[in-house]
Amino acid sequence: MNIRIVTLGCAKNRVDSEQLAALLADEGFEVWHGEPEPDDPPAQIVIVNTCGFIAEAQLEALQTLEHYARLKGTDHGPQRLVAAGCLSQGYAGLIQSKVPQVDLLIGTSDVARAPQLIREMLEGKARPARLIAALGSHSLDEQLPRMIDHNAIQAYLRLSEGCSNRCAYCVIPNLRGAFRSRPAELIEDEAHALAQAGVVELTLIGQDSAAYGMDLEAGVDLADLLPRLARAAPGCWLRLMYAHPASLLERAQRLLPALAEHALSYIDLPLQHGSDEILAAMGRRINAEQSLDLIQRLRAAIPGLTLRTTMIIGFPGETDRHFEELLTFVQQARFDLLGAFSYSPMSGTRAFDLPGRVPDELVQARLAELLAVAEEAAEPARIERVGSQVEVLIEGPSGLEDYPLIGRSQSQAPEVDGVTYLRGAALEPGTLVLAKLEGFSGSDDFGCL
Repeated sequence: MNIRIVTLGCAKNRVDSEQLAALLADEGFEVWHGEPEPDDPPAQIVIVNTCGFIAEAQLEALQTLEHYARLKGTDHGPQRLVAAGCLSQGYAGLIQSKVPQVDLLIGTSDVARAPQLIREMLEGKARPARLIAALGSHSLDEQLPRMIDHNAIQAYLRLSEGCSNRCAYCVIPNLRGAFRSRPAELIEDEAHALAQAGVVELTLIGQDSAAYGMDLEAGVDLADLLPRLARAAPGCWLRLMYAHPASLLERAQRLLPALAEHALSYIDLPLQHGSDEILAAMGRRINAEQSLDLIQRLRAAIPGLTLRTTMIIGFPGETDRHFEELLTFVQQARFDLLGAFSYSPMSGTRAFDLPGRVPDELVQARLAELLAVAEEAAEPARIERVGSQVEVLIEGPSGLEDYPLIGRSQSQAPEVDGVTYLRGAALEPGTLVLAKLEGFSGSDDFGCL
């Protein structure tokens, strides 16, 4: 019997899907990843691994489930439909009311027993929402197998699960539980196995990756883990994502030197705003002055640092003054990369009932202005990079006549940043080369070997 897994949402969901695929393959299922191509045969079971982080993600998940529900039982669709992931864990009732054709719900803590649950489904046993495993019930001391693409040159390496920050706008603790670090030995083993399989870039993820180890009795933290990973996967790029600024600031004295020595000169630092009043209302545990001080320390400690951040626009109570403070903050910080999205009111969060909702039209106008200011602030540094030599990880042919190769430099994280197009002879995916930057357009760079 064959199963197709369609993954929505973040990199943590990608890892969950790779674990689901490996566990199901070990049970004898044939597993396919991703949306089907036009000529692909229909899968007998479709698993949609859903995201529930914001309203737009929930809508996408429901629409994807509804799409497969309409095909269910036809010559072009599955016989069974499974909803997995965050939306299943936190909003099972919503799925059941909107897409009653779903046969099985698998929560974020159900990954390890997914084969058993699917067998029970095929045997006709019911799977009511109330039987979804409690958050955090899956032991991170267990090393689950993963099925990554056999040609993969990049993979995500999960450091932890869940989050305990309880930011006012965020449902992640409701969907994935409290913060829990994985044992360092298991992360090392997984890094080594991925490197042996041909992976060249390991992207370190966790909802609060800088807080890694805060709950481990052994006292191991990220500063200790980084050199161990460098030894376990020699020659691999180590890229840090999702470093909560307050957690990074608390550990900066030990962590910054370790990052400078063992990781790429790239950090994803989701700051979310630049106004002290909004940051306090969000529960971010850091203010604008502390953030600017941290940015200064990061740039001093890590030569050539590429700094990415995200901002939330339209948090309840955000006034014109708060937004102007954000613009000033972004101009001072000069982020290399900045993503922004509108605040999404989520039930179960402290911010859901806050007064002072910002009209959608104003939010969209502020988003556009913020992105323009951020781009202008980043442009001098991008211009300065033109003509420099950068290391690029080749991903394959680009399909462009003038720049036939596509890859990413250390300044470009997979899936969220741009890419680098190169002139030169064909090279195998996974090759690391030095390239001269010739220019840029939008988020992409252009260069030659």
